[in-house]
Amino acid sequence: MEDTIPKNGDKIFLKSFNSNKIIEFIDFVKNHDLLEEQDGKAIIHATGGGAYKYQDLIHQEFGGKVEL
Repeated sequence: MEDTIPKNGDKIFLKSFNSNKIIEFIDFVKNHDLLEEQDGKAIIHATGGGAYKYQDLIHQEFGGKVEL
């Protein structure tokens, strides 16, 4: 994993997960407090087909208020 801190102080985590490792992805998001709150919704910045393939599981794990 690459952990970079830009000049504005934000953190960027670059990590790749295979779709069959969705539980590891969910644990990673939880362990690193990577949910961004915006307009009453939690946002996870994830790309790839697995983000949509497993959206029901992701919603379940994060209380149903997650936007991908």
